[in-house]
Amino acid sequence: TQSNSPSPSIPSTPTDSKSETVTISEEVPQNNYRVTTLAHVAHPMQITFSEAGDALFVAQGSLHTITKITVSTRAASVYAGATVVSGGLDASSGLSARFNNPCGAVHDSLRGVLYVADTDNHVLRSIYDATSAVFVTAGQIGVSGVGDDSDPLDATLTAPYHLALAPDASYILWTEPHTFVIRKQLLPNQAVETIAGQSGVQAHLDGSPGNFFDP
Repeated sequence: TQSNSPSPSIPSTPTDSKSETVTISEEVPQNNYRVTTLAHVAHPMQITFSEAGDALFVAQGSLHTITKITVSTRAASVYAGATVVSGGLDASSGLSARFNNPCGAVHDSLRGVLYVADTDNHVLRSIYDATSAVFVTAGQIGVSGVGDDSDPLDATLTAPYHLALAPDASYILWTEPHTFVIRKQLLPNQAVETIAGQSGVQAHLDGSPGNFFDP
């Protein structure tokens, strides 16, 4: 069986709950790499560029938020969710929505949508660029499983983790490390299917469907 390691704890440093904006401070280059730090980032899991490439979106794991970083100014702000407030609420505004340990994010420039792996809610969520509205794209809030379905809202997921978008944006892929599988959803908002691995089988085997140890 696979051991499930707990997420890193949030530092107990007092924060201003009224402030939703933080900044990045640049530090001395080390080994030809520019090192930067971001205040109040805990457990950043995956980053993705915006359509124009002028911003980064960060899935903030144990902060339960999606952070947006403006590349030119290095300023960062909460784009969706509420810092250290978990939940599973869809909303017409990103800041009113609630996430539970989001670990994946990938931007779909074709449709103007940021897809989020809302890991501990067992769903994929969509955040729309034009309105920042948040809706479930696949899975059922709080219901885990490996159930494929032609209706993505009837499918079940188990702790979706990192995301990848097809080059032509026709489908999205994600890993489910706890069940050792890779899943796929046709876009927009179409069927969910398991494309590799076998649920509950942890191994290193090539072939079809193949087996994974910790995808």
